[in-house]
Amino acid sequence: RLYHASIAVMADGCLLIGGCDECEYKNALQGYDAFDQSKQFDPSPWGKAEFRIERFCPPDTFKPRPTIRSFSATKLTYRQELTVTYELPSDNSDMSVTKVALQAPSSNTHSATFSQKVVWVEIVSNAVDRNTRQGVVTVRMPETYSHLPQGKFMLFLVTDTDAFSVAEWIHLVDQL
Repeated sequence: RLYHASIAVMADGCLLIGGCDECEYKNALQGYDAFDQSKQFDPSPWGKAEFRIERFCPPDTFKPRPTIRSFSATKLTYRQELTVTYELPSDNSDMSVTKVALQAPSSNTHSATFSQKVVWVEIVSNAVDRNTRQGVVTVRMPETYSHLPQGKFMLFLVTDTDAFSVAEWIHLVDQL
């Protein structure tokens, strides 16, 4: 998958991959019409239209990772604080949440993702009870639109072992 490929990061950290390169050009040379139901579909990516969508899960998605349990709001404004409760996995006693990321959803075409960005937000406070593995982190949303435009974002908790939570969606707006 080359020029006409699309890749999107999903909330669980896996990648959704689709598209093909010059499928229609190659198909036209071979007299193949991808939408002609009378012709047999060839799933090969070499020359025939590529209709498969792949899900790739990087090794980090299999690490023990924190779980977001709840948060104080889903719609937030600039500079607003957000409190997130989370649980650390029981099999890693030394793990700590050290970063919180906001990631924009994918908007890509022709192998270029024009809006998928990651912004690390400021952690105001972070406390964890090592006995129950429960934690509470408070973060501050970015200062202005120039730091991060309004929109919906995936919120990830990231640990000192680079394990990350499954994301939860928040909506950043100019005013409530």
